[in-house]
Amino acid sequence: MPRAESILVSMEFTTAGGSHECGHNEVHRIERGSVRLTIRDEDDEHHLCLQCAKFLLVQGAEQLRFLLTGADRLSNI
Repeated sequence: MPRAESILVSMEFTTAGGSHECGHNEVHRIERGSVRLTIRDEDDEHHLCLQCAKFLLVQGAEQLRFLLTGADRLSNI
């Protein structure tokens, strides 16, 4: 059986090398030296402040739970 690819994009917490805007909400500022979530999508990187990162991660977890519940229901048919 071939190895399954991950449906998740590459994400990790990194330290900002310079100050910049959050990639999700431009009003939020990520200061140099602060922790941020770095999302790698193909050849691009997006940086989110911790507030937006938490929102994104909770929302993604809820979507995955919903899909998993649906897969469980369908496998019992």
